[in-house]
Amino acid sequence: SDRRTEQGRVVTLPGPVLPGTGGYRVLADRRRVARLLDELAPDRIEVSDRTTLRWTGEWARRARVPSVMVSHETADGVLRTWGVPPALAARAADRLNRRTAWAFARVVCTTEWAEREFVRIGARNVVRAPLGVDLDHCRPGRRDAATRARYAGGERALLLLCSRLSVEKRPGTALDALEELRAAGVAAALV
Repeated sequence: SDRRTEQGRVVTLPGPVLPGTGGYRVLADRRRVARLLDELAPDRIEVSDRTTLRWTGEWARRARVPSVMVSHETADGVLRTWGVPPALAARAADRLNRRTAWAFARVVCTTEWAEREFVRIGARNVVRAPLGVDLDHCRPGRRDAATRARYAGGERALLLLCSRLSVEKRPGTALDALEELRAAGVAAALV
């Protein structure tokens, strides 16, 4: 689909579901994506899929479009979860990461952990930009009693889960924590 929203133009392409990922889809038709990139002629691209869309960095390089790859996990960690032995996973990750660092103008790592594998290969275009909470807006001094009462009421502990409800994020952990707290006699609510 191709539609306009308040945020701008949103183009959605079809893709097959990747088994075992809880519903993630992949853009498997590279030619179609490349044609769309050529048509859109973006000023810059930001890519968060380090596997199936890694090739777009090379497209951007050829098109002279500034590009950023966002890395919030490690390639060797992903490979190990797929059952690849650790030594082989590290070698494969190094190869993939060298190619990624070459293709993209910048690699933005959200953690020191994610940055480490790019440092290991000597990549010089890596920037760390930690994800986090804006403490100017999210702090105890901005607590709202009416909102708290609406969700937690009384003296209950209020837990908040702010996450995608996808398999790898393990949102069930929040429910497990709530269950443990209640079993220990702690009055708690989860939002």
